[in-house]
Amino acid sequence: MDQKLEKSYKRIFPRCIEWLFPSLCAGCEREGTWLCGACAVSAQSPGIQRIVVGKQKIVVTSLTTYAVAPVKTALWRFKYQSICAYGDVLTDVLIGNLPKNYCNDRVLVPIPLSPWRLRWRGYNQAQLFAHACGTHRGAEVYEGLIRVHRARPQVTTTDKLQRIENVKGVFALSHDSSTLHGRHICIVDDVVTTGATIAEAARILSRARPASITALTIARDV
Repeated sequence: MDQKLEKSYKRIFPRCIEWLFPSLCAGCEREGTWLCGACAVSAQSPGIQRIVVGKQKIVVTSLTTYAVAPVKTALWRFKYQSICAYGDVLTDVLIGNLPKNYCNDRVLVPIPLSPWRLRWRGYNQAQLFAHACGTHRGAEVYEGLIRVHRARPQVTTTDKLQRIENVKGVFALSHDSSTLHGRHICIVDDVVTTGATIAEAARILSRARPASITALTIARDV
């Protein structure tokens, strides 16, 4: 696809989807809003969730849980129906759950999509979330982590061991990673379940010899 055409597609296609699918609250389906006040409170209410994943014992901080109806619906429509507004409003609502100093001195590294899925979707939801967090908290975003092999979507695997095998070897560092040396890295994704994807990303990022690696997600799927 021509680069100019691809850029136009990425800008216009999500907005056409939003025109075809008028705003409905992700929680109660009320018209005229992507997330009403009551459902925003519901999305926030579980609060910060933390788990430890992988051999490196990566601490993953999640802003809420995936089980909350407004969160699950908003993320589904954001990822699979290309309605970007749900991602925007969910980030705006949930960023308040994040401690104010959380991003201090951290480099945010979004989990990448495969080139095929990125072309199909038009955007990477983890990348958008990382940039939103960076804007809110003044953190740097590093996009040098890439996918070098295509894996099955993690939602199609049935257990933790399958998820670990599914993402083994899928990531690499695309360019000079010396900027990560001695820095505090924070891997960013939309949802964490077993943590297999984050653990594999951490394994590759550790080659840059950072000072520490943590992770941040919108939601935790228990």
